[in-house]
Amino acid sequence: MTYVWRMFMRPGATCDSQCQAQSCLQRCGGDSLCTNGRCTCPSGTYDYEGTCIPLAIDPITHSPSTSTRSLIHSARPGDRCDVTILCTGGSTCILGTCTCDQGYIPSFDRSSCIFAVTPITQRSYPGGECVRDDDCAGNSICIKRICSCQNNDELKDNQCVKSLLKTLTDIRYSSILLKNNNNVYNCTV
Repeated sequence: MTYVWRMFMRPGATCDSQCQAQSCLQRCGGDSLCTNGRCTCPSGTYDYEGTCIPLAIDPITHSPSTSTRSLIHSARPGDRCDVTILCTGGSTCILGTCTCDQGYIPSFDRSSCIFAVTPITQRSYPGGECVRDDDCAGNSICIKRICSCQNNDELKDNQCVKSLLKTLTDIRYSSILLKNNNNVYNCTV
């Protein structure tokens, strides 16, 4: 699988208005749009540290305010979001999660969405490449972009299975000692 790192330009940076989003290596970020060759914040928002933030309405003057006291919180690709949280890194809030556009995946540090040259079309077994747990099969999880067995699991026939030694240890430590009428202890499981 090959990934292409896409550079997200901050509001105010130059951009190519003719560039198709899927084929460009540079794209306006911080929720800005490419307008007349410059990444600009949409109407009703302003640039705050590289992100377009909605203008807050001052409750006293009823006019737009850029006070940092009223800033909306931001979330990275993959994080939860709602109307009070601004998705960053080129992601959009869809059904409560900051989601990358089709054909893009979160970067390793989830700071932005990157173009996946070869999208994941099938699930990977332990040892295969992944981006998130959903990409993994065989009861494996995604750890550092590799489908891996969880702690105390072992790999058998391309499946992560509970280790017999771990299972026996769990049974041993979950045993309960009971005292009966003859002062004899019985171990029960």
